[in-house]
Amino acid sequence: MIAAFAALFLQAPCTPEVATVTSVEAIAAAPEQWLDRCVLVHAVATFRMLYADRESIYRIGYNRKGPGAADGLSVGWDDRGLANIDAWRRSAIPAEVVGIVDSCERRMQRVIDAGGIPFLGGYCHYHGGPVIVPSTANLHGQPLERMRGEALRERLGDLIPMPDDWRDRPEVEKIAGALAAAAGAGNAAEVAGLLGAEPADPRVGALLLQGPGHSPTSRPALFISRYAPDQGLRSPHGYDALGCICRGEDCADLWPLARIDADAAPERPYACFKIERGDWRGARAEVTAGTRSWLREPGTKKPRQ
Repeated sequence: MIAAFAALFLQAPCTPEVATVTSVEAIAAAPEQWLDRCVLVHAVATFRMLYADRESIYRIGYNRKGPGAADGLSVGWDDRGLANIDAWRRSAIPAEVVGIVDSCERRMQRVIDAGGIPFLGGYCHYHGGPVIVPSTANLHGQPLERMRGEALRERLGDLIPMPDDWRDRPEVEKIAGALAAAAGAGNAAEVAGLLGAEPADPRVGALLLQGPGHSPTSRPALFISRYAPDQGLRSPHGYDALGCICRGEDCADLWPLARIDADAAPERPYACFKIERGDWRGARAEVTAGTRSWLREPGTKKPRQ
């Protein structure tokens, strides 16, 4: 049993010279054909994930197929222990990855066969399906920029503008409006209160950040999930929505297309926050805001960490 567990690591070293050049799509489409093979792929590297390209990051969310759901556009990778690990754990960067193809299911079974507790770390802790165990990973170029423009929303965006007749729109409008007004007025204490945070919390500062042309009285944009049929409603009383404040004069063609870009990072032209209410009557909605971007803002520099 121990021999079976170690077999993957006892084969000849996997190097670029002996690797078979293939693609993320090919491995995702027929993982059983690639198991135990040494491969070389060019992909977009992120934390635990290798994507076919930048658009794939959006398409997976748009299709509501997460990692390991046979999306055909991504595979996992065990990036632990690599020397330049921090670079893609904070960004999405083109990379050349060389390694052995395995699967989360086989890794789990080897642990069970060896008499261990089936608890895996990394990608396989959260997902299933094919995973590359890398021997080397070389970065190419700079972190990728986010995609933007309303023309792309219908094809790639998993966020859509909140309909006027959305069930809980009045409550969301009230909370988002109060947060936008407090932020526009520079009222850190009120923003902190709405966030359930202390005034020194970085999220508060992120929402207070304003750019040239910002109007303190501008109304926030409201978004919900594209996914039918509930579109973010948690029947019968809960919901999940997003509000975004424009930091400048006009964000008409700059709003986030997807949740992966709906943050309040300082370089964004907007600051987004989540508004949600659990599935119980009369509960106050909770507001949260993230301050770290993943795909960088076009026209800004995001150095490797």
